[in-house]
Amino acid sequence: MRQLEKAAGCKQKPMWSADGRRVAFRYMPQCDYRHDQVVLLDVASGRRFNLSRKLGVFGTSPSWAPDGRSLAFAGQRSKRGRPDPNDAPAGLYIASVDGSRYRRVTPTDVGEVQYPAWSPDGATIAFQVSRPPGFDIYSVAADGSDLTPLVHDQGLTEWPMWSPDGTQIAYGVEGATSGLWRMAADGSGKHEIRSGVGVPANWAPGAWLIANCRLHANQIGLCAIAPDGSAQLTLLAGIEAGFGAWKP
Repeated sequence: MRQLEKAAGCKQKPMWSADGRRVAFRYMPQCDYRHDQVVLLDVASGRRFNLSRKLGVFGTSPSWAPDGRSLAFAGQRSKRGRPDPNDAPAGLYIASVDGSRYRRVTPTDVGEVQYPAWSPDGATIAFQVSRPPGFDIYSVAADGSDLTPLVHDQGLTEWPMWSPDGTQIAYGVEGATSGLWRMAADGSGKHEIRSGVGVPANWAPGAWLIANCRLHANQIGLCAIAPDGSAQLTLLAGIEAGFGAWKP
């Protein structure tokens, strides 16, 4: 285990680029979940590139396109250093990794977009929508067409994760007992993988899901879960761990 960077502030949702050379993550300068930013880290040199500052768009939860040239994230444009109310709620954005171009993909009437996940073939992005009384899961083509609800009225469903072959999507369900669920990419065949584990979690490109799990003395650790729910392995205990992501 090694530390990749030591800058001030809080960081979440690290995601490896397809070539394993960079990590994109959610950066909170004041650790207060306000004015969040998407930052790219060159692992070898430690150099950081603040994509949100370049674009003028606050952002969270980046997800790499498979070709490594674009990022999807949940974002809202900045106006005088604050979120622009004309761009509310936060939507799904796609931007080139150098910040030379970007666009908002989802309309504002969909709801607040959170936790996008790019499919392995690069054609589709799944994401969570926060809309009272709970969370739903949608997908949309990378060009903004074919907006499709996948999970609706199941309660607090969140954090979609693609299988390595792109045929399945796993997601978390919060409630009296947290659990991981799985469905086909079109939203059919929903069933529980395993209860007692939950998000933040990750799947592709690994063979197993990596998920938060409750260990002894109510400590949160990091576990690997077989996609069929048949096995669970503790990967990291002894610290409050989370937001695991497979390196390609």
